[in-house]
Amino acid sequence: MTAKVAWVSSVLMLLAATHSALAQGPSGVQGRVVSRDGASLAEAPVVAEGGGRVRTRTTDANGRFRLELPPGEYRVFTYYGLHHGAVVDPVKVVPGVFTTLRFVLEPIEIDDDEPEAVEVVYRADTSDEAAQLAIRRESAGVRDAISSSEIGKSGDSNVAAAARRVVGVSIDADDQLVVRGLGGRYNRVLLNGVSVPSMDPGSTSVSLSLFPASILDSLAVVKTFTPDLPGDFAGGTLLIDTRAAPEE
Repeated sequence: MTAKVAWVSSVLMLLAATHSALAQGPSGVQGRVVSRDGASLAEAPVVAEGGGRVRTRTTDANGRFRLELPPGEYRVFTYYGLHHGAVVDPVKVVPGVFTTLRFVLEPIEIDDDEPEAVEVVYRADTSDEAAQLAIRRESAGVRDAISSSEIGKSGDSNVAAAARRVVGVSIDADDQLVVRGLGGRYNRVLLNGVSVPSMDPGSTSVSLSLFPASILDSLAVVKTFTPDLPGDFAGGTLLIDTRAAPEE
């Protein structure tokens, strides 16, 4: 009998506590977000962090917000385009009460301190066959190429030997480029995008055996005119790209 009475008492206490919590109603934060001149800032996010959770609301057309939160301490902040953000920390939320906040955001001025710019430079790796195939697919002109990994497997010692492996290219007895049967002054050689001068004043030909294969990153032949390359050729242009120098 005693155990039954104790159980009934526990249930009644639990119901009373639940009724008390419900009677208190919801709790949280409410208020308004405005600019320095008092203008309402609509659609400004208002974020409350606390209790291991993050809750967010956006302001209405009048800059007002109402965010329900369980009792506890929170860090509440807001932000808006072309304005500095604002934060209130801590904000104590008590049961059944909405704490009122007012955020006044200062506009960003031209003479405000600007964040330091960080330049990120990325150099794509074009030394494998897959990269060269991707470049060929994206190329606007007719282009054939071999990568340094292919050249390394072949054992070629210089550019003249490696260039023979490019489709439509042959090398004459003087180790000069021949493209589609045209040699000598009909072709152009570029080293890292810069035209290589010839030792013969009457020709643009270059002896490709002068360049060791160990410096190559890729070797390509372009057989059509493109805006980014010199147009003084009839056969083709050989593009010699060397390996990048190590930075460390």
